[in-house]
Amino acid sequence: YLHFHEAGAPAAENRDFDFTEYGVVLDDACLALVQQPSGDFRQISTGQFIGGSPPLWRADLWPERQRLESLLESITAGGRGAAATQSTFDLHLVESALVFHRAPCSAGDAETRFFLHFYPEDPADLPAGRRNAGFENRDFDFGDYGDFFAEACLARVPLPDYPISRIRTGQFRPAGEPSWSAEVRPGSPEPSP
Repeated sequence: YLHFHEAGAPAAENRDFDFTEYGVVLDDACLALVQQPSGDFRQISTGQFIGGSPPLWRADLWPERQRLESLLESITAGGRGAAATQSTFDLHLVESALVFHRAPCSAGDAETRFFLHFYPEDPADLPAGRRNAGFENRDFDFGDYGDFFAEACLARVPLPDYPISRIRTGQFRPAGEPSWSAEVRPGSPEPSP
């Protein structure tokens, strides 16, 4: 079996296959090459199973965690410059993504749901059901896009593929009131307050 778990997606993309579809046996070794679907994958799970039985073996790869580790090292070393906005979480615009960074950070700091609203330069870029609201809603739980590293935490949320005039984000309590909020204006020379 081969399952691709995309960040923020509720279900995995199933790419189960028979070894003979993609694999070869060379001397004492086996090799299968399967093309990865497009997307940002938090986890890739693979293994073998016989129908109706538990897996014979299983392995998990965490490509998004490796990307987050690399980003964290770069941000910590100052390689990403100043944050676009500093708040409860510092916000960075990096490689077509909004990056949330906090240090020090505990699980309690990230347990409250995040709101994330993308305001397009042209409202016609929004899905029809969001045009009246004026923004695309991408609220998320930290675990959908982020992870914890020693005393820091980092989340990376891909930006929409249309031009954005501003981004509003923060965390909200169960009653709906924000515990903090911040705004980022992509392309602004100075951080937004």
